[in-house]
Amino acid sequence: MLYIQKVHEKWSIFSQMEKARKKIASAIDGIKNLVVNIDFDVDEKISSENCCLTNIVRHGFPEDPRCLAYDPVQKLLAVGSGHGCIRLLGKASVDYHLKHNIDEPVTHVQFLVNEGGFITALRDDSLHLWNYRQKKPGIVHSLKLSKEHITCTHLPFQSKWLYVGTDRGNVYFVCLATFELSTYVINWNKAIDLSCRTHPGGVRQLALCPTDQSRLLIVFDKGPICIWNLQARESERFATDQPPVRCANWQYDGKQFICGHANGSLTVWSLKKSDEPVQKTVPHGANCRAITHLIWQHNNENEPIVAFAGGMPNDDGVLPALTVLRAKSSATVLEMDHPIIAICPLNSSPFSNIPQHPAAIGVLLKNDLIVVDLTTPGYPCFESPYPMDIHESPVTYVAYFSDCPVDLTAALILVGRNQRRQGARVSDKPFPITGGMERECATGHQELLLTGHEDGSLKFWHASSENLHAMYKLKTGRHFEKIDDTSVVSYAVTDVRLCLDSRLLLVSSACGQVTLFRFVKTESSQEISVVTLAQLCSSFTIGNNNGDENHHVNSNSSSTRGELKRQVEAVLSNDSRSTITTECSEEVENLTPIKVRGGALRRPAGYQPELLCQIPWGEGHVPEKITAMALNSAYGVVAIGTYAGVALVDIVTYTLIYSWSNTELYGRESITAMALNSAYGVVAIGTYAGVALVDIVTYTLIYSWSNTELYGRESVNFSLPSQNSDASPLEPPQTPTASEPAHGKPFNRRSLMSRVSSKVKETVHTSSSSAELVSLDKTSEGGQQEKPNESYLSIDKAQINIARRKSMPSRAHLTLKLNMEARDGGASKEATTPRLLTPQSAMVVFSDERMSMSSPPSALIENEEGYIEKPDDAQQRTQSVRKIVRKLTNKINLRRIKSFHNHDPKSPSTAEPEGYQEGDFILKDPPQQASRSPSLSSLDRIGLPECVTSLTFINCCSKKGNSKSEPCLWLGMSTGACVAFNLILPADRIVNSVVVAPSGSVIRLQDQVLFIGFLNRQFCVIEAGAEQYKDPNKDSGPTSANLEANLQNKVVTKNSLSPTFTNGQESSVSYEEFSQIAILVSEKEARILSLPGYHSLFHYKPEIPFVKAKTTHVRGYPTLMCLNAAGSIVILSLPSLRLLFQSQLFRSSVDIGDPICQKTDLSENGLGVYMATPSEIQKFTTCSELSSQVAECSGELFVPCDMPEPPKTSFFKGVSTLFGNQKDSIDLDAIFNENPSTTATAGMKSVARIIPSASTASPNMDHAHSKGISAGQAATMAIQNLHERGDRLNAVVDATENLRNNAMNLQSRSSKLVEKYEKKKWYQL
Repeated sequence: MLYIQKVHEKWSIFSQMEKARKKIASAIDGIKNLVVNIDFDVDEKISSENCCLTNIVRHGFPEDPRCLAYDPVQKLLAVGSGHGCIRLLGKASVDYHLKHNIDEPVTHVQFLVNEGGFITALRDDSLHLWNYRQKKPGIVHSLKLSKEHITCTHLPFQSKWLYVGTDRGNVYFVCLATFELSTYVINWNKAIDLSCRTHPGGVRQLALCPTDQSRLLIVFDKGPICIWNLQARESERFATDQPPVRCANWQYDGKQFICGHANGSLTVWSLKKSDEPVQKTVPHGANCRAITHLIWQHNNENEPIVAFAGGMPNDDGVLPALTVLRAKSSATVLEMDHPIIAICPLNSSPFSNIPQHPAAIGVLLKNDLIVVDLTTPGYPCFESPYPMDIHESPVTYVAYFSDCPVDLTAALILVGRNQRRQGARVSDKPFPITGGMERECATGHQELLLTGHEDGSLKFWHASSENLHAMYKLKTGRHFEKIDDTSVVSYAVTDVRLCLDSRLLLVSSACGQVTLFRFVKTESSQEISVVTLAQLCSSFTIGNNNGDENHHVNSNSSSTRGELKRQVEAVLSNDSRSTITTECSEEVENLTPIKVRGGALRRPAGYQPELLCQIPWGEGHVPEKITAMALNSAYGVVAIGTYAGVALVDIVTYTLIYSWSNTELYGRESITAMALNSAYGVVAIGTYAGVALVDIVTYTLIYSWSNTELYGRESVNFSLPSQNSDASPLEPPQTPTASEPAHGKPFNRRSLMSRVSSKVKETVHTSSSSAELVSLDKTSEGGQQEKPNESYLSIDKAQINIARRKSMPSRAHLTLKLNMEARDGGASKEATTPRLLTPQSAMVVFSDERMSMSSPPSALIENEEGYIEKPDDAQQRTQSVRKIVRKLTNKINLRRIKSFHNHDPKSPSTAEPEGYQEGDFILKDPPQQASRSPSLSSLDRIGLPECVTSLTFINCCSKKGNSKSEPCLWLGMSTGACVAFNLILPADRIVNSVVVAPSGSVIRLQDQVLFIGFLNRQFCVIEAGAEQYKDPNKDSGPTSANLEANLQNKVVTKNSLSPTFTNGQESSVSYEEFSQIAILVSEKEARILSLPGYHSLFHYKPEIPFVKAKTTHVRGYPTLMCLNAAGSIVILSLPSLRLLFQSQLFRSSVDIGDPICQKTDLSENGLGVYMATPSEIQKFTTCSELSSQVAECSGELFVPCDMPEPPKTSFFKGVSTLFGNQKDSIDLDAIFNENPSTTATAGMKSVARIIPSASTASPNMDHAHSKGISAGQAATMAIQNLHERGDRLNAVVDATENLRNNAMNLQSRSSKLVEKYEKKKWYQL
């Protein structure tokens, strides 16, 4: 009798498998009819001519600074940096970024004072002459030395020759007119004394005498100094027994010069006495560091001022400093936070032969640029108008809003004006660098930029047009208690969500904490509410959910918590693993290294913390990473996603609404393993319930096994311990020992042997004999076994989740091989024992000939009337295989994956599909990731990482066939799934809580979901509604009418600029099928779907995967702006997804996990920003109209102005020159342009060569000047010429009048003289 019962059970299983096989075959035959498309044409007004990629402006501190220069007439400052970049700085908003064609660092910069040009020297020994008279500065000439390396350059004021020192100790001269080398060369062996037996080293510094242009001071690297007479071609040598000289500077009268030495000493030398210094001093004592930079200036009272960098003691902990020495031995030391790169005096006059007191000194540091005020006691720093402190703490996140409300900007400026740098004294005088003409605002938008930093600070910047000013700074980690070990906890900002209308701010940190900030105009005191999200921590083990005593909900709590508890208990009764901990319990506090400061603390006006969503993590674990966030002020809900799941938090009542694990989001178990082999024509799939083999040639099911049937054994009976027992329900069950007999069932492998190869047989026998097994079979309360088919089709979900929590701590790639390992089990409150199949146990090995599944499956919609795309040829067979795998998996697990949202079993959102019968299935894609292994003999591995990557709130029609719009939350997964949840928002949140219900639809894309957006029926971009800002201390709460209005979507696109239907096709499309449009973007595709019909409208598959996407507007037309993995910007039209534009933005490839993705943000109006370097932010636009407006409204670098009057020549100097037979000045042009010999000319061509450039056709700088004059400059010059002409005419009129007066006087005198002599007699003469 027992044998007949077993045969009957076996036959029952076989009949069900046969029925499933027929269902699969019929489903494959009829799958073509499931595809439903809506055919219509869209008239899009945008074209590719409207798109471009233009860099607007770059803000921040230049990366890797190298040199500094100043134009005292134009009042411009130049900073040379690494990667061939130059920054020209003037007044506020005059900030230009220039770049060479190569990435070599800029080592030297020299201004052509008041001539609109400058010269740069790069590390590759090339010299470049720039012209910045035009709006877009460019290179006029280029020259490269081929045999020697450039070590220093010097350009005297109003000189036509550039002095170049090299590493071999030679000095060359470059003509600025032709940019060619002169044959005049100062060789090192002629400059040094014959007594010097060694090479003096390279030329460290060159300086021309202020009063005698024939004397050139040369400082060599190894210490010798000399003054070379250019006219006499001989040198005046000085003593070499001093420490090596590092820098030197002339006195204004040209009679003395000062040197800074390697031991920190200063020496003053006189031209009349070359054997020893006139004066020697050690400002900071013996054994000091070298003096690297030196300035020697005098004021009008002839009081010397010496400023130098370096010379500090060699003791540890001594900071870099700038020392200022004045008369009477007074010294002031200004300590710096970073090493000093260069210093430059900001003189008021370009002439170096007159005493002048510099108003300030520009100090270029490694990570900052400061200007020191020398006219104020104490030497304070000027407040810089440039945003040089962006990288004060390393930037970790960037958010950009190109259309910010004006009132928000004004409020941030108001609360941030009292924030000043701690301990820093700022000069009250205006900033001395005032060159250039500021730019006009081209966009007309109020732009807001947010930068999150590693120290937890969040900075708000006003970024309108080309300006960037700091408005407000928020320290997001201040509300936590101080921790001694700061290496364990990091408050670095990882994500930011800002609601511009309500001014709510949501910030996530690297330690897995999410804080909600509310903007308050006045100071206030309040406590911070804490919601603990233990379910979002993958390393936190939740206690047993069975029994009311284990719920972390107080029975005496308020009605809101009571309602929440009722909802949670209802969900738990449907086998959910979720628990709720809305307060910090002792268990969670012990697992959280950071604590929130308790009590009501007084906080300044601005953003104040209101709610903290805390995710616990303990020692030995890393903090949970926040993968996605969403905030909606109108709904009053915050969504947070991690690698463990997603949670919804009510920001009105500060309570947890609900949380889900990743596999619970769309109500099914994940496929744990899968393998495919084209030679055998077989695919194997493994789940937590069992394994199945599918024939991909005939598209039929070969066989399927439960976990216990794989080994042909009886399952081990297991029951829960009693409540009085000390055993824990989460402890693993006891496996049978070796002495206990294992009663095995006879297992019929005939169907298996007839289908699979002998290789699989050997693997099965080998694995079965060597592996340990823990197999749990479901038992009833009486201890009797149920039927096998019911035992594997009806499994308690709570146990699966408990076991899964232990079985899947890491989701690595699985090798498909039969290798059965021991598993820990779990138990439920019903004492059921499900059969479990671990990810390590569901593996199959095929032969050496394998097929790579490189082609991902087509996008699918999982619904009652879902669809897939039919393969066109044999190459797409792998896609069909995955579809069959999906069906089989759901067939095995169908009865045990009922949604935990089943509050009402008859609810349409959770009920089974209409017309469902035994063996039917829901269309789903398994999570997948094809192996990228280049080996052809390796198995195709499929990874199972799954997490929420995109969260979007919207009011839409998420239920299929229902055109009623409801508040929804759309989730995008890393596996390509898109899930929609409906939010039921009660009118009174204090009495009732928010209820979340699934929409019943899952949309499948290829790979990770990046962005989810929406359009209305008129093809206008829509966003979820938002609540308007209200002061919590003054404004009253919103009314029901306001709440209803806030729930409505906000239309971003103007109706006049939106696309339209062609030929009046709008009437032919029904609202039941086409009410809204969903924009779904993943790594490998972008898809447009109609809602609520879920029909595919348009599809775009890029050649290179996307890494970032967002909807924007170009000239007001809706577009989709994407960033792909190659670093290019891709513009697609909406809704047709037509490729409009593609251009390179980054020079290197980009991945989704790269930090640059967090530091790049796309915004409205085709604008975007990204961190070009760790200290610089680059703004760009993809709109051609905006690009032309920016070019027209750009400012000017060169402003025509008069040259200051030269100093008057002394009378005694003129007399001495006249009677001493001396020349007032020598003609350097005649010296350097003397007739060279053929040999010398050939030698110069071998030393340097001219580099062709775009401006090579220009014969000289003057020609470039004449061609590089803009309209504004031409108008200014014309007005100036008119003024000069008027002045000259006035001078002529005055001179004519004077001549007339003189003539009249002469006439009157002559008349009087004639009259006088006429009256005299001849004898009176």
